[in-house]
Amino acid sequence: MDIDEFLAQSRIIVDAQPFSSKKKVLEEIAISFSNTIELLSKEIVLTPLIAREKIGSTGMGSGIAVPHARIEKIQQPYAMFMRLQDQLNFNAHDNKPVDLIFALIVPEKASRLDLQIMQNVEQIFKNKDLTAHLRQTKDLDSIQKTFQTII
Repeated sequence: MDIDEFLAQSRIIVDAQPFSSKKKVLEEIAISFSNTIELLSKEIVLTPLIAREKIGSTGMGSGIAVPHARIEKIQQPYAMFMRLQDQLNFNAHDNKPVDLIFALIVPEKASRLDLQIMQNVEQIFKNKDLTAHLRQTKDLDSIQKTFQTII
């Protein structure tokens, strides 16, 4: 899988303007996916993202959230990265607000690749040096390359 397809630079947002709620962030994520992936609408992406959050927060802790959902109309995984200008309450298990968001949508039918991607994302965010880099850099190529190892 090509990193430019999986995590297109058009789906990397640094210093995103403040959001008033988690739902507003999820809406922005849905809009970004729908604007860059054929056959997707905001609603097709937003509904399962919200449903997944109702099961339990995707806030991992340490200022990181990984909202994700299964989407019927896609054949491969797609990602989006967003660094928020202001931290936002995401109901993370450590009760800390979030500033780094890695959103992932995968095909409706589960695969080993989907699980592997989630595990690899978790490993990236456990690395304090990579997390610090993601919080500081404005270089989209560098951000994209940081996540290239997960696919």
